[in-house]
Amino acid sequence: MSILDIALAHYKATTGTIVEIPEWTPAGEPTLRALVRPLTIAEKRTVMKLHEGDKTGVDATIKCIIRATTNADTGAALFKESDLPAIRNGVHPAIVNRLGKALDDLDTDGAKSLADAVDAAEGN
Repeated sequence: MSILDIALAHYKATTGTIVEIPEWTPAGEPTLRALVRPLTIAEKRTVMKLHEGDKTGVDATIKCIIRATTNADTGAALFKESDLPAIRNGVHPAIVNRLGKALDDLDTDGAKSLADAVDAAEGN
C-alpha cells in the first residue's frame, strides 16, 4: 500500500465534526446539529480564487462554511451559495465563527488516526 493510498483513505475516513446550534433550533424541537466536513484543497482553492479581493477573508470563510456544512441528522445542506450576502449581513457572527472554528479545527487536527486510515485503505 502506498503513502498516497493511505493519505486518500485518511481523507475519505474523515467524517467531520458536529456543532450544536441551539440558537437556530425552533422551540420544542431537538437541537440543530450541523455536520462540518473538511474541504478538499481543490474546494478551498476555488473559494479563494473567487474571493481574491476579500481582504478580510469574511466572504471566503462564509463560502467555505456554506460548502462544508450540512444538517447532521438529515444530510440536507444548511445553506445555498446564494445565501452568502444574507449570512454576511444578518447572521450572528458568533455562530458563523463557531462553524468556521470547527472547520479550522478539522484542518489542523485531522479526524482519524493513521491506523484508521490504513484499515480503511485495506478495506477493513
